Amino acid sequence: MVREIETAGRVIGEYKVLRGPAPADLPALRALGYRTEGLANVEAARVTREAELAATLADGRANRDRLDDIVHAHYLYGELGSRLADALRPFGLDVEGFFAKGKNWMCALLDSIPSAAITITLSNKGFRNAYKKWTGNDIRDADAVSAAIP
Repeated sequence: MVREIETAGRVIGEYKVLRGPAPADLPALRALGYRTEGLANVEAARVTREAELAATLADGRANRDRLDDIVHAHYLYGELGSRLADALRPFGLDVEGFFAKGKNWMCALLDSIPSAAITITLSNKGFRNAYKKWTGNDIRDADAVSAAIP
């Protein structure tokens, strides 16, 4: 009986999260700071970043033969960017020391993080297709799969 109650609670909770708030609840939520625009802006920026790399690959400014390295670096910069130094600090490593470890070490590190490895693999497959147009759905799919599979 307990397992059935837990399952029902989980199903209802997941449904409510996926459904989102009812339109009637939005004014009160907005008064508390609820803003869906922030998420839309982040998604749009990510789509733009992917489209810019696709254009760079298409016009030859980036070497397609180095796509694996490019996608790893693109992921690292996109996820951490200017926050890299802060992310490394708890490990007693600075940015210079991090990069001194070399490309192979950095790629292996990213590949050892399941969610990063999945996103990098999906991105790599997408960038191999020179005709692919990146969309918000691609970003949402990669986020969902990289969270669900690990």
